[in-house]
Amino acid sequence: CQQQPQSPQRIEGIRCSSMYHCDRGSHFQFNWLASQEGAPHLQAVWPRGQPRPLQFALLESPPQPQQLAAAWQPAGPFKVAVTGRAGVGKSALISALTGRSPSPSWRETPGLAVHRQFWPCRLRRAATATTAPEEPPLLCHLQFWEAGDAASRSFEHLRNELRLACDCVLFVFSVADRASVAELPAVVRRTLDGGSEGAPPCGLLVATRLDQPEAQVVSRAELLQLERDCRLPLVRFSPDMPSESAWQLLTRLCECLWHRRLVLRGSIETSVPGARGK
Repeated sequence: CQQQPQSPQRIEGIRCSSMYHCDRGSHFQFNWLASQEGAPHLQAVWPRGQPRPLQFALLESPPQPQQLAAAWQPAGPFKVAVTGRAGVGKSALISALTGRSPSPSWRETPGLAVHRQFWPCRLRRAATATTAPEEPPLLCHLQFWEAGDAASRSFEHLRNELRLACDCVLFVFSVADRASVAELPAVVRRTLDGGSEGAPPCGLLVATRLDQPEAQVVSRAELLQLERDCRLPLVRFSPDMPSESAWQLLTRLCECLWHRRLVLRGSIETSVPGARGK
C-alpha cells in the first residue's frame, strides 16, 4: 500500500531542524537597528546608553514613538522554551534578553517562569521587488519559558507545559561543561521529535561561558561539529557581551521564528514530507 506522508507533529527531530534551517540574513536586515531609520525603533525597547532592554509585564507593550505611528507590524506571540542542564546559564540568558538584573549568586529556578520581550526587525527587500512599497518593520512578541532542571525532572506536567505549543527551543549548554555538550544531539532529537501537539518547533544552540577561557573544555572545532551534528544554528552568549551582540542574538531568534512561520504557511518550499501544517 502507498505510504502516507508524515504529519507535521511526527517528523523526526533532526529532520525537523533541517526543515526550518535558514542562513543568517535570509529574511532580516541585521544592521538595521544601528541605522538612522532603525534607531527610534530600538529606542522604544532598549533606551540608548542602558546596559539592558526595557522590562515588559504581562499586559505591557513598548510605547510606540509618535513619529512611528502605525509603523509596526505585530508578529507573535512566539513561545520560546529555554532548556539545558542546571547551571549552564539559562536564567542569565533570559535576564539579559528581557531586561532583568542578573542574580548576584546562582540559584536554580524553582518551578516554571515566563518572561516577555518585544523586538523590532526589518525584513529584507526582495531583489525582484525593489520598486514595491517596503513592508513595515515587524515587532516580534517573544515569550521566554524556563523550568528549573530539578523541577522539570521531578514533575512531568512542567516538562509537558514547557513543550506545549512551543514555537522555538533554545538549547543552552556551557563550554565549561562537557557533559552538557555530549548529550546535546540526543536532547535535540528527543525535543524536536514532535512529541507535543502541533507543528514541531525550530531551534537554536546557545553556547555560554565563553567569557571564561580558562574554564573552557570544548574547542572551536568541536562547536562547529556540534552545529553540523544537530543541524541547528549556533549563537554565543556571555553576560558581559556588548549590547550590539544581544541585538544580533534577538534578531537571529526572530528570523528563525519568522522562517518557521513561512514554512508552515507553505510560503517556502521544503523537501521534508509533511512540512506544511498550519
